[in-house]
Amino acid sequence: MEKETLVRTAQAAGVAVRFLRKEGLEAVLRELTAGRTACVSKGLNLPLPGPSAPPATAEVGIARARLWVEETATALVAGPDLATLLPPVGVLIVTAASVVSRYEDLIDHISAHPEEWFAAVTGPSRTADIEKVLVIPAHGPRELHLLIVE
Repeated sequence: MEKETLVRTAQAAGVAVRFLRKEGLEAVLRELTAGRTACVSKGLNLPLPGPSAPPATAEVGIARARLWVEETATALVAGPDLATLLPPVGVLIVTAASVVSRYEDLIDHISAHPEEWFAAVTGPSRTADIEKVLVIPAHGPRELHLLIVE
């Protein structure tokens, strides 16, 4: 993993990146959810550091990314998972070992797990369909945070 490249591509896609150790995860989640309701993805076994809410009304959604693609700033998330789709702030957690270099690695992972559903997430949602005016968010999170646990 080339940290400089990863951060550059993530920032270009509108994603805030933090590298941290496992023992620092709870403090960062507490900071990102301070004063806001949150929901945690079903597959993620984390204590919620604040008030919880269902995904449709939560202000922050926290989920695990199976992979992070360095070259495209794309997360592969097991789905369907409303914690990554509905709250205005998304937090994705990935291990450093799950960071891959190329988009082809994501395709290989999906091909190796044909029985699973996945969503590929690249930054906050955006569109320029109407009169070529960029709109962020088009749907889903306005803000996306990537936490890479080393």
